[in-house]
Amino acid sequence: MDLNLEHEVRAVAFAWLDEQIKLHGDVLEGGLLRYGFDFKGHRMPLAVQQGIHKPKILDAALTLRTSFDSPYSDHFDGEESFIYRYRGNDPKAWDNCAARIAHEHQLPLIYLHAVAKNPPRYVIVRPVYIVADDPAALAFRLQAVPAELGSLTGSLGGASVTGPDILTRRYGTRLARSRLHQASFREKVLDAYRTQCAMCRLKHPKLLDAAHITPDSDELGEPIVSNGMSLCRIHHGAFDVHYLSVEPDSYRIRVRATLLEERDGPMLKHGLQELDGIRIQVPRKSELKPDPERLRAHWTEFLDSA
Repeated sequence: MDLNLEHEVRAVAFAWLDEQIKLHGDVLEGGLLRYGFDFKGHRMPLAVQQGIHKPKILDAALTLRTSFDSPYSDHFDGEESFIYRYRGNDPKAWDNCAARIAHEHQLPLIYLHAVAKNPPRYVIVRPVYIVADDPAALAFRLQAVPAELGSLTGSLGGASVTGPDILTRRYGTRLARSRLHQASFREKVLDAYRTQCAMCRLKHPKLLDAAHITPDSDELGEPIVSNGMSLCRIHHGAFDVHYLSVEPDSYRIRVRATLLEERDGPMLKHGLQELDGIRIQVPRKSELKPDPERLRAHWTEFLDSA
């Protein structure tokens, strides 16, 4: 086994992913990942049909992937680790063995977490490490390292067999858990609202947020579609500071009275004042529409802040 090659490929893969995330954002298209990058004349896809992917020139797995409707019960085990299921029921299957080699040598891997199906889109977590192998449960246990710390821990070249320390991994796993939940929430909310602002109908995804109705800092601020609305950056900010709200029964926007009385430039007039009384666009499926009780709580705060 050529450990220098294993680390060299990983260094190129991580750098390529950094560049793609700068270009395209935190969620990457499956087609881009299926094509991958070039390494010394070899095309290196990162997303393939199998969940565990080992390029032909390597001995150890490079990527671990979940599909949007995966039959496997991958999940976070508390805040400190993630359970990734073997493919199939044979611990000695070639792809499970490839992941096991990565574990034995504490090689960093790339985790692709599906957050949308058509087209497939993935949140990238890198580097991740397999920290335990449980053949009886047909599962690996993973921990993550913050991407910005990866090169500081030696994880991208000449890594020791122990890799990053346990506290770094626990911290990274907590960050990864939060990122995956928020990215999944955003994709589901934008999909339910047909990728447009519920208030002004703006259709540019890079200017859209999945706004929480009950804040995510609240213990009831679950990352579920009925606790969200697709809003552009301006209307998300206005909603969060109670410059406007949504009537829980009619879904009509109401703008703070003091703002309606102001005279300013076109943004205030067309971006906020002219929204007053307009009904927001809501998802077609009733279970995805804004939860009236959550809207009622925001509406009450809006009235109190007037």
